Amino acid sequence: MAHAKDRDSQFEFGDFTDGTYMERDFFICHPEALRFCLYCDDFEVANPIGSHKKKHKLTIMYWSLLNIEPEFRFKLQCTQLLAVAKTSDIKKFGFEPLLKDFVSSMKKLHGGYELMIDGKSELFYGTLLCVVGDTPAAQMLGGFKEGVGFAEKPCRTCEISRDDLSRSEALTFPLRSELEHRDRCENLSSLSRASQQYWSKKYGVVSASFLLDIPDFTVTKCILHDPMHVLLEGIVKMELQLLLEHFIDKQKYFTLKDMNRVILNFDYGPDRMQDKPQPLERKSLDRKHVFPMTAVETL
Repeated sequence: MAHAKDRDSQFEFGDFTDGTYMERDFFICHPEALRFCLYCDDFEVANPIGSHKKKHKLTIMYWSLLNIEPEFRFKLQCTQLLAVAKTSDIKKFGFEPLLKDFVSSMKKLHGGYELMIDGKSELFYGTLLCVVGDTPAAQMLGGFKEGVGFAEKPCRTCEISRDDLSRSEALTFPLRSELEHRDRCENLSSLSRASQQYWSKKYGVVSASFLLDIPDFTVTKCILHDPMHVLLEGIVKMELQLLLEHFIDKQKYFTLKDMNRVILNFDYGPDRMQDKPQPLERKSLDRKHVFPMTAVETL
């Protein structure tokens, strides 16, 4: 979705407006159109390690307006609650009944909708630009296999196979086609249950998503991948743990005490002081333990 701007031979990605997706006819005709971002997340209202774990789990949907400046658009006061439901109900009935009104509103905005602002009628255009969430939520919203490990094509963006995920060399795979994705969804709906199970696993697709009904929204491109969970709470934490173990315990370039002194005294600046990491304990370097940093601390 991103578009590279060549400035001094450097690729720069500033915002959603730098993406090639903004070159679509709708945004060219309506450059001031309202651009919505949909966000989905789950949380437990019971003790997450207690006996009622997952029994009362809730799924929350929010929306934010991407016309707002980037530093403000995801502040609490700019994030609007859209829907709340039990996760078990969503798994049973899907998102469509819950977000039917949202889809209807996006259709109206896409065609132009008059609103009264300070007693004056103004015509507004808008559409859903992107969807964000962790991998299971994003897969489920798009109608893809929630458990990516069980699909032969686990990625919702490209056609990479499950076997190729473990290959270390750099590989290029064709992107999913939106037209082909719609055809696959239509085919799945007409198959027998046994055939559905086979082709669902083959495609990595469960069923057609309600998002397909939103004008100018591309399911195979606009459900964004999540660097927070995948990288900052996943791969990067593991790499940091292994790197520090190697430097401190094996190569002995510095001690854990030296590392903690740097963490405490580093100049993070006023904007990052609240996110600075805590000093590390000895067990933090043990691979049997989870590296004890949040996403922002890892960053």
